[in-house]
Amino acid sequence: MNASITLADLSVESAEIENDEGTSVAIIDETPNPVHAKEFDDMMLVFETYETIVKRKYVCRSDMENIKALTGTYPVLGKLIDRYPINSFTQEPSRTNYEVSTESFVKTAYEAVVNALGDVLAYVINAVTKLWNWLSQAGQATAAVDDLEQKLGQLQKYIVEVDKILANNPNVMQMARRTRDGTISSEMRNINGKWNYFKDRQLEDPEKQLGEMTTLCGVIKMKLPPFAEAVESFLGALSKAETESDVDVAIAQMELFDMTSTSLFMLARAYGYDVKKMNVNGKLTSFESIASYVKGAYRSQMNERTQIKEDDFKKLIIEYKPTKWADEISGTISWARGRTDPVLAKVKGFNNKGLKPGLEQVYANKLVPFLKSLASVLTGFTAISQCMGFLTDTRNKVSYDLCKATLVVVKKIDSVSIENKSKLTLIENTAIAVHRKDVASVLKG
Repeated sequence: MNASITLADLSVESAEIENDEGTSVAIIDETPNPVHAKEFDDMMLVFETYETIVKRKYVCRSDMENIKALTGTYPVLGKLIDRYPINSFTQEPSRTNYEVSTESFVKTAYEAVVNALGDVLAYVINAVTKLWNWLSQAGQATAAVDDLEQKLGQLQKYIVEVDKILANNPNVMQMARRTRDGTISSEMRNINGKWNYFKDRQLEDPEKQLGEMTTLCGVIKMKLPPFAEAVESFLGALSKAETESDVDVAIAQMELFDMTSTSLFMLARAYGYDVKKMNVNGKLTSFESIASYVKGAYRSQMNERTQIKEDDFKKLIIEYKPTKWADEISGTISWARGRTDPVLAKVKGFNNKGLKPGLEQVYANKLVPFLKSLASVLTGFTAISQCMGFLTDTRNKVSYDLCKATLVVVKKIDSVSIENKSKLTLIENTAIAVHRKDVASVLKG
């Protein structure tokens, strides 16, 4: 004879919330900014030395000593010093070797700016590609947390309803309450061991956190596609430039793009951003400065240790509901990626070797500061995506930690009801079995 066992006969002791490994997405890492690399510093030394020579209209031995270490990087400079050793230049500024040195510097400057342009364009492509990949993973992880709402709701219902049943039975009331409170205290200690103020903010005002996420997504949606399009237009104009005026026009097309974001500025200001009272790095664009400031504010809150109060935690166990975030992230991808991917394909196909010879000095004078600004904007976008990472990862972890803690409380309460089944009435056992079945069903579903 086969025994038939229904879900109502089972304990939820073995029930689990799905493994959360897929819901914690690593914060997007920073693609090395070529502007901060040694190669860019070397290029700047070439330009600075060249500008000094041209401004003085003379050259001296110290000029050559400044760039001696760069001869391996820039073959033109190596040939210059091989043909005209450093000792052939006068100690004091003079016209000796002036023509040959400036000619070599111009060629080197052209070579350097071509390489730098290639590095910055690679940076653009790499940074944006990483952003889309990260957003896709974050969207999937966040959707999984959104889906916890039904499970969590059923667990919370079990705690409230079964607790009422056990509390009304004098035979199990004290044991049930002691088990419940002891379990909640234990779970609170576990969570407090990894708690911080940034997580506190998620619990205090989840809608505000979602609002900040919406602001950051809005910057990505509204600024990244036209930025990518402006880069592509700039490259198209640059590749056709035959005069200094043409180069000016190419740069102007890019500089006309407005990176100002009122919503991002207001978010930064809410955390204390004030240009008048701060020593803002002059090498950064305003966009990067503001985005990096928000990232710094988030990091500071994540490093600030705090604890959840027990009364607050008891309330969270039966009331917490994860807010819906996945739609915001998926909406950002669908809106912006369709516009940026075709543009990035064109940027990737740009031949940086196609810059016109004869404009070397123009490139040296005008493209270097522009490239620095371009790279700074990309660093700003990376900072924004990292802010989004901090927000989503914190929201996801808080939701899972509370959901798992709630499940543990359910298990402990359920074990009390199973162990004391004989002390409960038929009506009480039947009611608990219904709630147990509902929990088991939603967790298995």
